[in-house]
Parts: sequence; C-alpha cells; structure tokens
Amino acid sequence: MHRHSLLSRRFNGYVELDVSQFTFMSVHSYTPGLENMLYAFSPGLWNADTWAWSLVAVDTKSGNVTKMCDIAPPGMGRPCSQFI
Repeated sequence: MHRHSLLSRRFNGYVELDVSQFTFMSVHSYTPGLENMLYAFSPGLWNADTWAWSLVAVDTKSGNVTKMCDIAPPGMGRPCSQFI
C-alpha cells in the first residue's frame, strides 16, 4: 500500500499488506485519532468454499490486517455464476 499525505502532497512510504487470511477490494475510511487504521469489507479468501463477509482493519504502518467483526455468515456472498 502506498501512503500519501493529501495535505502536503508528499509520498509517506510503502507497506506490504498481509493478505494471508483476507482479501479485500477497497479501503473505506479511518477513525479520527487512529489515522494509521483503515477499514475494508472482506469475503475472506477467494479460494475458500464459502465466503463469510467481515469488517477488517488495515494498519497502514505495519501492513497487518485484523478481523474486527462478522458482517454476513458463510454462503451469503456467492458468486453470480453459482446462480446461473
């Protein structure tokens, strides 16, 4: 992940994210006061039989990804190809 300051327009560094347990498509927001934490929705790993959606926290300094809570149980987020 590349880190940039929107205020100073400077590059603040790069960190490799730990994607060993979670995949995610976009990072959504951060909590004021915890500027190093971003949050994303994750279906788990794409190669898993059933996805269980979770909210994950991404530490922009260390690259660690931590599950915060469950959003949907396994099987709720099946690919569209399974419905055809």
